[in-house]
Amino acid sequence: MGTKNLSAIRAIVRQVLRDEFDVDDAANMEWQDDEIDIHIGECLLKISRKRPRI
Repeated sequence: MGTKNLSAIRAIVRQVLRDEFDVDDAANMEWQDDEIDIHIGECLLKISRKRPRI
């Protein structure tokens, strides 16, 4: 399995958020890196609680 760096993961998360909100003007729906990092961290925490030794 390949690894992705944090900036690549942020780009994926941003695209998913844009798709989820389905906004016409995506420029108004920009998220800062620290906002994205908080959500990525929360997801990783949830995953590690379910599968602590992956």
